[in-house]
Order: sequence, then C-alpha cells, then structure tokens
Amino acid sequence: MLSELIVHNFAIIRHLEVSFEQGLNIVTGETGAGKSILVGAVNLILGSRASQEMIRTGADEASVEAFFSLPDRRFAAGKLEEWGIDSTGDLIIRRTIARGGKSRVFINGRMAALQQLQQLARGLISVSGQHEHQMLLNADVHLGLLDTFGRLELERADVGEAYSRWAQTLDSLRKVRKLKQERASQLDWMRFQLNELETARLQPDEDVCLQQEINILKHAAILMDSATNAYQTLYAARGSVLEKLADVEKNLQSLSGIDPAQEHFWQHLEQGRIHLEELAHGLQQYTQHISSDPRDFPWSKNAWHSFNASGKIRRQRRSHAATAGRTTRGAHPRRGCGFHRGQTGKGTGPASRPIPCSGQQLFPGTGTKLHCA
Repeated sequence: MLSELIVHNFAIIRHLEVSFEQGLNIVTGETGAGKSILVGAVNLILGSRASQEMIRTGADEASVEAFFSLPDRRFAAGKLEEWGIDSTGDLIIRRTIARGGKSRVFINGRMAALQQLQQLARGLISVSGQHEHQMLLNADVHLGLLDTFGRLELERADVGEAYSRWAQTLDSLRKVRKLKQERASQLDWMRFQLNELETARLQPDEDVCLQQEINILKHAAILMDSATNAYQTLYAARGSVLEKLADVEKNLQSLSGIDPAQEHFWQHLEQGRIHLEELAHGLQQYTQHISSDPRDFPWSKNAWHSFNASGKIRRQRRSHAATAGRTTRGAHPRRGCGFHRGQTGKGTGPASRPIPCSGQQLFPGTGTKLHCA
C-alpha cells in the first residue's frame, strides 16, 4: 500500500508530505484546494507522461516521491532483482522533472527507465476516475486479481519459482545443443581444410613461385625484347660486340707475335670471347622458350586463384607441412620449383643471378646449371 507521498514544486504545491494509514483514507477540500494535483502526482509515480508545465512557477525542478509498504515482498522482488535493484526493504519510487523537459526515475535510490517504472507500477495503485490506471481494464493484472481473490499467492509464487528454474534449464539445454552444432560445423570445416591441404600438396613458399610464373607471363613481351636486343648486340647485329672483339683479337695476335711476353693479353681476350659466345647462345635459346600464352602454363593462374580463394589454407600450409613431415626441397612433382639460381662456376655474370623459371633449363648447352635454391 502507499504509505507516504512527498510532493515538491509540483504545480501550485511548494512542498507537501501526506501519510496514509491502513484502511480508508479520505482527502477532502473545496474546489481548487489541490486534490486533483495529488492525483496527478500519484499518476506521475505510476509512469504517466511528464512535462515541464508541471513544475511550479519560479522553480527549476519538480519531484514526487512515494513510499510503498509491501506485505508480500515477492510482488516486486522478481522484477527488482532482474534489474539489479535492491529489493530487501520497502519500495521507494521518486520521479523528477527538469525545466528542459527531462524526466528521471529512481527506484530504491537507483536510476531506472520509464518502461521499468510502468511495469513495476501495475497493481500497486488503482486510480478510479478519468479512466486512468483502472485495473479492471488492464488485462495484465487479471490473473493477479484472480489469484488474490482465491488466496493463491503462495501457490502462485511456488509455480513462478518452478517456472523460472524450468526456463533456466531449458535455456541451458538450448545453449548446449547450439555448442554441439557449432562444434560439428567446426569439425566439418576443419576436415574440409585438411582435405584441401592434402589434395593441393602445397610446398613451402609455393605462392612465391606461382607469383614468379605469373609475372613471367605478364611480362613476356618485355622479356622477349630484352633478350633479343641483348643477343643482337652481342652476336647477330652488324658491328656486334663479338664482331668488334674479332678485330681486337687480330691486333693482340700481332702484338704477341712480336712480343711473346704479352701473350696473356690474347688469352684473357679468348676467355672473355668464349664466355660472351656462351651468353649469346644462352640468350638465343631463352628467347625460344618465352611464351605469353597462358595455355603453356595451364596450372599457373588456376593455382594462384586457389591460393587467393583459400587464404586460411595458405596461412596454415607451413605448420601442416611441418607436422606431416612433408617439407621437401626441389621441384614440385607437377610444376618444377619456379625459382632457381643459375651457377656457371666461371665468374659473376648475368647468368649467375637468381632466375625465375618454370623448372626448365634456361641456358641449355651453355654449361650453366640450374638447381633448386
């Protein structure tokens, strides 16, 4: 029941405290005494709409505070505990209205939402008149009225507790079933990933090799022009390097014929000429193997797209290969290694730098050997 009502700066009331006793309480007064204002204050406690016009003239804020004594604390305990509000003592509801129109609600000293106040206020007070807060018109309180009439409050509380336990158990069961389904889905996904890894037979750094192959296909025209121009300059064109070396060779032969002590000049030239001839021959062979047709590398782009489409598999390939003991060196059984280092054993020339390839010998017949890095 409502035991006390405190009104401050509400309408024409500056400050008013009203206490109510058990049984019938009657508030009387002539017209304009403020009886309807008290009813408006009670309606505000029950969650009705607030406006700044309710604030007393000259004040910045209005407030209404109500104290309720609850013989059966279980009436409101469930909702208060659910909202994290203390439910051990009497129920205290306070409502404030500021000049800006902002309204605040406090339940047992803790700020709450207006919707929470409206839910809690159902059944606390029935205001008869003006068709506001009439219990018989509110379907949400019909069962409570019936239980009260039949004196079934204790049985209702027991059923409520049993239903809460059942609902919690059902919620836990649903969570367990959901976790089981998620685990099954994860296992299916992991099996799929494992099958993809085993089928792909991925090698360490294979994505680098694939990128090198695609890079060769994209720049085939540049490679062809560079190799052809270098070959022409060295050997095939008029006034080539090797043609000019022939003139130098004649001069050095004349020099060594007169001064045998300078024969080492001619020997150095001969060694350089041999290397340049090997380089020219290697460039000629290289141009014959350059292709810009993707059909010459039917696996390259498909394999590269496979790497991009399955990023998780690509990130896991190293750890999987190490675990399975599949880390190998050398050419892939289907593709070659894709990245080799040429070694001639004859100095440091262009042929001794790393050369991207498709597992094929780029300088056949030149003495240059290709092996996996």
